[in-house]
Amino acid sequence: MPLNEEYSFHDVRYSISRRLSPYDAAFCFLGEPRKVLLPVGTRLVRLDYQHAPISDVFTRVWWMRRGIFEDLLKKAESARDLRIQWQHGQAMPKSPGGLRSLVIEIELIEPVWAWVGAAAPLFHKSGGFEQVYLPNLAHDRIGPNRSRYARLVRTYTLSAE
Repeated sequence: MPLNEEYSFHDVRYSISRRLSPYDAAFCFLGEPRKVLLPVGTRLVRLDYQHAPISDVFTRVWWMRRGIFEDLLKKAESARDLRIQWQHGQAMPKSPGGLRSLVIEIELIEPVWAWVGAAAPLFHKSGGFEQVYLPNLAHDRIGPNRSRYARLVRTYTLSAE
């Protein structure tokens, strides 16, 4: 059975992590997200802020499809512009000062169900970009940096420009 098949959005919309207080993921979407089966080979990307060596990759729940990231790269004039467009389009909070932006890319090795929809305007940002909400990648208890559903393809930092 594919990951998340037995769940509705109502079942998974309250995200709880070690770093964040519980929050309702429904507020992060414009309207109700649609449940989509992502096939093997799907590439997902996320922007993160590098505090220390990368960890807990598969406990992260917010992603974007690789094609949307590539479109964003084509439009961005610099790494700074990419970061600003991404933060506004996905309504991400402003990055803490002095941290570098980290790009994380994964590839699905099993089909998974995820919730896909446009980002709601939050944190004084416009939103509107398609985002993928994919909980439970680390659900099988083999560790936060391993998953039986996805593999880490690469990570890299953006220049500070």
